[in-house]
Amino acid sequence: MRVGATRPSRLSPGAAALLFSTLCVVLAAAYIPGAACQDSQPTTAAGQQEHAPLLKQEGPTITAESATSRGTGGGITAQAGANASVHVLTVQAKAPNAASPHTSTCCVGGLDLVAALRNVSKAAVAALGAVADDDPTFDTAVSSKLMDVLAHGQGAPSTSISLSQDAQVHAACIDHDNQEAGDESTTPLRYHPGLCADDANNLHINPSPGRDVWLWPQPDTGSLYVGDVDVVAFLRTVSASLASITGSLFREAGALGLATTADIDVDSLDTIARFALMPSPFRGAGETESHNSSFDDSESIASESTVTIDDNGDLHLHSTGDIRFRSLQQQSRHNASAWPGPLVVDGMDILYVVKLLQQAQAKLTGIPCYGHSPTFALNCADQTSRSLLALRSSIPLCSIVNVTNCCCRELSFVRSIATSVSIAANTVHANLTGLASVGGAIAVEESDITAARLRTIAFGQMTYIGGDVRLSMTPLQALSFANITSIDGLVDLSENTHLTAVAFGALNRISATLNLNRNSNLSSIDFGALTHIGGELQLEGTGLQALVLRGIQHIGSIIHLNNNEQLQHVDLADLTAIPQALYLADSSSLQSVNLGHVTSVAGNLNLFRNGNLSSVMFPNLLRANGAIYLHETRIPTLAFSQVTTIAGALFVDNCHQLTLIDFGALTSILGTVKLHHNDALTSINFANLRSTKSLELHDNSILTSVDFASVSTVNGDVDLTACPQLQSVDFGTGQLSIEGKLLLQGNSQLTTLDFSNVTAINGIIDIRDCEQLESVDFYHLGSCLCVDGPTMVSRAPQYCLLC
Repeated sequence: MRVGATRPSRLSPGAAALLFSTLCVVLAAAYIPGAACQDSQPTTAAGQQEHAPLLKQEGPTITAESATSRGTGGGITAQAGANASVHVLTVQAKAPNAASPHTSTCCVGGLDLVAALRNVSKAAVAALGAVADDDPTFDTAVSSKLMDVLAHGQGAPSTSISLSQDAQVHAACIDHDNQEAGDESTTPLRYHPGLCADDANNLHINPSPGRDVWLWPQPDTGSLYVGDVDVVAFLRTVSASLASITGSLFREAGALGLATTADIDVDSLDTIARFALMPSPFRGAGETESHNSSFDDSESIASESTVTIDDNGDLHLHSTGDIRFRSLQQQSRHNASAWPGPLVVDGMDILYVVKLLQQAQAKLTGIPCYGHSPTFALNCADQTSRSLLALRSSIPLCSIVNVTNCCCRELSFVRSIATSVSIAANTVHANLTGLASVGGAIAVEESDITAARLRTIAFGQMTYIGGDVRLSMTPLQALSFANITSIDGLVDLSENTHLTAVAFGALNRISATLNLNRNSNLSSIDFGALTHIGGELQLEGTGLQALVLRGIQHIGSIIHLNNNEQLQHVDLADLTAIPQALYLADSSSLQSVNLGHVTSVAGNLNLFRNGNLSSVMFPNLLRANGAIYLHETRIPTLAFSQVTTIAGALFVDNCHQLTLIDFGALTSILGTVKLHHNDALTSINFANLRSTKSLELHDNSILTSVDFASVSTVNGDVDLTACPQLQSVDFGTGQLSIEGKLLLQGNSQLTTLDFSNVTAINGIIDIRDCEQLESVDFYHLGSCLCVDGPTMVSRAPQYCLLC
């Protein structure tokens, strides 16, 4: 503390009347104690303080109030004209000696306001700069403005006003004793220490040259208010906030693998959060001799709130309540509200700087995370590893390398994982809600997978997983992918026997296989936003009763839907293509299958041993590049509608309710057509079919007629054996050519054969056991003939030696 003469001098009435001219909102953000406010506090002489007069008048005033909104004692309210400014420590009021060891400052109850703002600005600039280095898209406009403040020691130049030699000022501000006689036009003006207003209604608060200005609110119940803003409370709040933010950003940066050059004294910021106003040294009642006082005691207003200048030349506003700054209202037809002007302290526009700090605080508190660690891995089983992340509770790390032995509370202080998350086998509840993304796999540790205890997993706000999701053989009961939109890997949820429901939520894309096999109690699947499965869809051995692939437009490989004993309905809905095979077998409750919008099947369409299947529809199917198998179903009809080509075989067998096959637009079957053991089928008409590999139409017990219609080429055999009710075979009008055999053995009801439109039969013709067939003209077709009974033949090939 600076020690010197201590007798206060009371202000003259004229000097005290020229006062504050505008409301200035002062919102300081933090404080690091400075030497000026520690060492310059005045001491009182033995005795008691005499109070300077506080005058009340029209226009700019300073008044002692009997009470304020806080506290029970009197307060000081400064009220001034509209659209003006308050200037503390006007530049010309400083000591003329540039080598003076003391720099003037403005203190609020021991707080160096200018130093505090500069220190907080430095901290904010360092923090903003570090964030910008970490995120190139971060807006640095506020940081640039704060750097300008630090470089020039002032705020916005347009609002920084200081008196000059030519300024129009009241006479009370001029120190005429220091002017040379007769040289008023050239000698720089000097000013009385105290309060004075210029002709623009700007108020100037100056101590003696080179000295300090002190504001002393009552420390227990008072504060410094600018308008309705409690400056001291705001200082504490914002200092604590900035300390927390910067602490989260930079503490243990080295241990976490973060590279940062920011240099911030976080402990000093923490100190400001606990800052308490010091009491004013001017207390008590009575009189002491004052220096250079010339006022009449009768003008004094009895109050404990006073304005004084001590013998050091420091100016003090001390109050038993609050110190408040207010401005007159600016009246106009457009706006009748108060117009606060700037508060300029030592050339720094406090309002401008504080607004920047508020913006900086908002930007810092608004960042979702900071720092990408290329080396740190969280091990939830290691307390040291966990303790490092516990420091990130305010602003989480953007990313770390990986997580093992998941999960633990500290994981919530990270926003993304660069590689994998390994869930410990003994984890019951896996909480991943704090993560935005995982770059690799999420899996239960494979070494102990059979002992997995995982019952729930929460993905929260996570949107991306860059690897596999492997959660098999667990006691999971339900699973929601919530906000995840993309998984660049497979999803394996197999063998979770307690799993009843899966909801895919916002998930749009799985790049590989989706495996839901052997979840015997799985009864509900909500595909949500899912449109793309890059690999196989595996849904075997579940408890589903219905499966509708609503919204799914692409599956990249085989679809497995076997062994779903309770499955009754399958609708591929929005799927447009099956790139490989569809397997739908051994589902005894299955009643209907609808391929919906599917236009092509690249592999086989397999519908095996579905004993209750009564409806199969592919209304939009145009081409099947594999085979179509229908085995052991109850379908009554089969319509190929718009299908034009089957690149593989067509097998329809043991469908004992099948009465009709409509070949529709089908023109080509490149594989074998096998239509056998269909005990309700009475007729076959190949309609528009032109070619096929071979025809196996045997063992259809009540088949009565076959019409080849437009068929022109059979590249193999035609087998029409063992159809005991077959009465007629029409070889059509397509100039049929059969490259292999024609087998008609065992058709006891067949009465006629007309080969007139057949151009070639290159294999044997077998018409044995056709007792009703009386005569046949073979038109020299066939390589040899197998015949028995009374049938008369003409233009027949030679008899076969071996039939």
